[in-house]
Amino acid sequence: MLLTLGGAEILLTEKASLKVVLHIGMQGLADYLLPALMVLCGLLTVPRD
Repeated sequence: MLLTLGGAEILLTEKASLKVVLHIGMQGLADYLLPALMVLCGLLTVPRD
């Protein structure tokens, strides 16, 4: 759960718009992909009953 919350926090606090990130290139794109991957991994590790 903390992994999901941490990734969501990083995604929500990004200040650059997606146009700026795509102009910067792969380094800027990683700023969105890594937190999104954190959220996905956090959601996949939630135990289901």
